[in-house]
Amino acid sequence: GFQAEAWLVSLSGFLKICSCSSNTKGHVVIHLLRDGASVWWRKEEQKLHVDYEIVTWELFEEHFQCRYLSKRFIHQRKDEFHDLRQGSLSVAEYE
Repeated sequence: GFQAEAWLVSLSGFLKICSCSSNTKGHVVIHLLRDGASVWWRKEEQKLHVDYEIVTWELFEEHFQCRYLSKRFIHQRKDEFHDLRQGSLSVAEYE
């Protein structure tokens, strides 16, 4: 979970500075996949009946999260965020 999340966050930051289309961002991400992730994505494309040319960053990100970030992991991270504190105040109180 944490490695996949860190990779996704790092990649998201990189893609934000790229002035390219969502499709191009999707192509970049697919090109960066290695080993099992690359095999997984090829199978995912076949299941979705999508052509490489129409894969967007958003489509990839959604499917990547479903595959590599479990619902339990995502809920844990949300709980951690809501439990953050600034001094003696929670994030909600700090705002």
